[in-house]
Amino acid sequence: MNANDLQAAHSAIGLVSKKWDLFVLASLQSGPRGHSETARLTGMDRKQLTRVLRRLEDAGLVSRRVDIRRSPIRVWYGLTAAGWQLLGLVAPFADWWQQGAEGQVCEPRRTCPA
Repeated sequence: MNANDLQAAHSAIGLVSKKWDLFVLASLQSGPRGHSETARLTGMDRKQLTRVLRRLEDAGLVSRRVDIRRSPIRVWYGLTAAGWQLLGLVAPFADWWQQGAEGQVCEPRRTCPA
């Protein structure tokens, strides 16, 4: 891996390394959701959810659609193609962790067993 690869990986990981980012992305897997429903599913307060959704939208992982045909106006959030791609990359990582890597990760400054 070269320096450019490491920088790209660092940027990508930094994009979703915040506490709620992956929870919000995962909550949108079953289809577009409104703000209140997403807040209920994730357990987040509405103000924090708004910040996370804006950050994910700015990153191109979440799309925002405003439905003005209804009263009151509804805002829907859904995954973009990049959001789906990211979840596709995270799933094998989660599988790796669940299949035993969790107990094999070495603590800092200790030698891992062979």
